Amino acid sequence: MRPVISDWLRERRARIALLRSDTYRRNMLTLLVVNLKSLITLPLLGVSVLLAVVGVLATQRFAATASEGMELLLVLSAAAAVVLGATIYSSEQFSGTFELLWLATGSEQAMLRLKLSTLMIGYMILVLPGTWLVTTYLDGLLPFFPALLYLALHGFFILVLMAFIGTYVPQTWAAFLIGAAVIAAIYVSLHGSASPLSPFLNPRLPGVSSGAIIANRALLLIATSIILNSTGKRLRLAFQG
Repeated sequence: MRPVISDWLRERRARIALLRSDTYRRNMLTLLVVNLKSLITLPLLGVSVLLAVVGVLATQRFAATASEGMELLLVLSAAAAVVLGATIYSSEQFSGTFELLWLATGSEQAMLRLKLSTLMIGYMILVLPGTWLVTTYLDGLLPFFPALLYLALHGFFILVLMAFIGTYVPQTWAAFLIGAAVIAAIYVSLHGSASPLSPFLNPRLPGVSSGAIIANRALLLIATSIILNSTGKRLRLAFQG
């Protein structure tokens, strides 16, 4: 019989030893920098400026209140997260280096953390200028930092969902279409809802209490954790297969 418990303990000890290793930390940092260099390009910065312009123009035409401004930001940030999330595995699939990245990070969960950390930085670059301009145009009706923090978790949930979809659909364009359809269906079906169960809950919607907002963010974190765990299992099965 295989000594499962002792194997598990040895694996834990080895991973703790890696965490104490300066070389290991530098390697992980290097991987993050390499991923960021491939992500943060002139096209990404151009899209960030474009989103900011679209946000301001749409605010001038459609958003005169804090609730309308936040609704606009939720839609624009969701679009940015879907586009970024569809590319989560594309560079490794194109270059055939998926297995190398797996070996470099040590596990599927570590690889996911690396990819999602990179995409979250890209996501914040995309939404930050637009959020600042929209909140500035609304002249203090919608505070900048609370709105940005709210959008951060909103975007992370969508990125994790796109990572899960990507384990089933290898093509970037197909993952984008499926992800956009799923997100749009969720948004349309729950639009205007004040329920804490809605991942697109507008915190500035009339009738939404602070308790409902806290409950909503907590439930969204739980849902994100479940999807993230399922994504790791899907990746593990893909490599074992």
